[in-house]
Amino acid sequence: MISSFLLSQILIGIAFIFDLSSFQFRNRKHILICFTIAASLISAHFFLLGENTAGSVVALSAVRFVVSIFTTDKRLMWLFLGLILFAGIVTFDGLEDILSVSAMLLSTFSAFSAQDKKLRLFMMCGTVLMITHNILIFSPAAIILEVFFLLSNLFAYYRYYLKVSRSTSDIKVKKSIQLTTDPLEELLKNGESLDFRLDQEAWQELKTGDYVEFWEDFTGWQKEPTEDARKVTVKIEHVYKAPTFKELFDVIEKEFTRLGDKEGLLTGLRSWWSEDKEVSEGVLAFHVTVVK
Repeated sequence: MISSFLLSQILIGIAFIFDLSSFQFRNRKHILICFTIAASLISAHFFLLGENTAGSVVALSAVRFVVSIFTTDKRLMWLFLGLILFAGIVTFDGLEDILSVSAMLLSTFSAFSAQDKKLRLFMMCGTVLMITHNILIFSPAAIILEVFFLLSNLFAYYRYYLKVSRSTSDIKVKKSIQLTTDPLEELLKNGESLDFRLDQEAWQELKTGDYVEFWEDFTGWQKEPTEDARKVTVKIEHVYKAPTFKELFDVIEKEFTRLGDKEGLLTGLRSWWSEDKEVSEGVLAFHVTVVK
């Protein structure tokens, strides 16, 4: 028969696959799904080793990851923080348990962070604590998993935030523009997008070949980017203009791509600008691509 120790190491091997791949995604939902599966396997591994505190708090983290896929409501975050502390106190059996509980508390803050950058930073801090914990309880596979998880996270952080900054440092950005989170996510996911605006003086200076920087506006009404707001440099590939959004859609579909649900798109645009403003000022759209 397979010993409990060997089975625990096998479970870690499976969890390793999900943990290693998680930070190669940029989509927050995909990251959290990987975390959920990996955390469930890691929790079972701890229980097999008789580490009930680590098993309990990591099991709670798996549930928490599922919940945070659908909401980042801070009230739920505080609920899970309380549950992790309670589980840690009830099952406490040694100083190493302080490390696992602290790591899961940091992990909870990360799971309820709406911003990918903050999620990664909290998770890296928690990972360092779990590496120390796994050394103390001597789980070789778990040590390797957490080390590779940390390295994977560091590599992805460099790729998504540091490397992009370096590669765009010599580009002359003509304008800095706010963009709400959902369209920014789509831009990062697809590598290109259409940005719709009224044909106002602020945008008339921009032309094909110009570089602009989008920064993440979490509310839609921010005047300046926050410290943890994501930024992305894009190149304007084409500028489309028309008297109205409906006419603009026709122009874009002839030259660029099909827009899908145009009625839904129009409704969304008119939630920002009234039809009167649209008609009086005219409209435009920038086809932009992310600078690699």
